[in-house]
Amino acid sequence: MRAGVPERAYGAAGLALACLLLACLPEAVAARLSWERGALLGGQWWRLWTGHLVHFGLQHAVFDAIVLFAGASLLERELGTQRLLRQLLLVAPLIALALLAVPGLVEYRGASSLAATVALAAGIALWRDARPWRPALLAGGVAWLGFSAAQAVRPEWSAAGLPEDVAVAWQAHLLGAACALLPGWRAATCSAAGIRQPNT
Repeated sequence: MRAGVPERAYGAAGLALACLLLACLPEAVAARLSWERGALLGGQWWRLWTGHLVHFGLQHAVFDAIVLFAGASLLERELGTQRLLRQLLLVAPLIALALLAVPGLVEYRGASSLAATVALAAGIALWRDARPWRPALLAGGVAWLGFSAAQAVRPEWSAAGLPEDVAVAWQAHLLGAACALLPGWRAATCSAAGIRQPNT
């Protein structure tokens, strides 16, 4: 463990807990926090962030919270809590703004795009640091690509327990994964590979 990096993943746990607690809110409150095209275009910019933390029910929130916690906790040990949260605060609105380009998308809820970001960033770090994990990481990556392709063909299919009238916004998952390639995650992947980073 690097000096100065917390041994406990408080940031990751806080994010997962926020998803679970917000899932218990009344639907009217959750609707005020979700990513909603018309509301965003009307200037309700808080939805760029809060839309990633509200969900379509508790089962959806639990599914996303588990994946988000797993990836974020690995990165938090390398980046530290503040840097991890700062990165996610920057990534969340980028994904949300890009979703405006998805035709027909009216409302979006869920942490799955952020989960895709931290999962891929953590996977890159493990790939460079732990050779024995490479076959499992490769298999996981192939499975995720296949899962995403299946959802692109049949958006109504979901393992997260979405309501019948809610389709998977698979584009959000791809956008989240793409954000893992942004420069801010480099410190974690280089640290896992044993490369010293200059102080910033």
